[in-house]
Amino acid sequence: MMSEEFTPPSETEQAAILSESAPGTVQSWRDEHTPERRVYPTLAEFGTVVPDNMFDGADLPTEKRQAAVKELRGMLADTGLSPVEAGHLLSRSAIVREGGKTDDQQRREARAVLAKVFNDPDAALADARKLIARDPRFAKFIARRGLGNDAEAILTIARAARSQRAAGKLK
Repeated sequence: MMSEEFTPPSETEQAAILSESAPGTVQSWRDEHTPERRVYPTLAEFGTVVPDNMFDGADLPTEKRQAAVKELRGMLADTGLSPVEAGHLLSRSAIVREGGKTDDQQRREARAVLAKVFNDPDAALADARKLIARDPRFAKFIARRGLGNDAEAILTIARAARSQRAAGKLK
């Protein structure tokens, strides 16, 4: 999911990725699942994970920085993650960078973790990929943050994906 040569994205790059308009498929999914999304934490609850000032250092107009915050909150809500799970996922970036593991090491570790948790780790990984790929902006954000091969990040996303599949929200 991520490349061997990981360089952390700048705050400006992250905000630019996230502030892009939601693709039509994402907006359609959100419209279709609006009643169910009320079960998920509200976007305001993700304010502790994605504070209003998260991208204040980005070299972008205020509207773009605010859009990046709003969209990231929406993307996290779309996954069905709780704010605590989402915070854990986002905090993994620094841990991954400090870990210095190769992609291959991370992939082996992720496969082993998935095999311990899921009867069919390949299906769980496929569902995690589908969930992330549902919004190309989120997929790019996850990859650029170095989370694409991280075992804990993949496990968190796979659990959310399996939950969404069971609820008929991931096809």
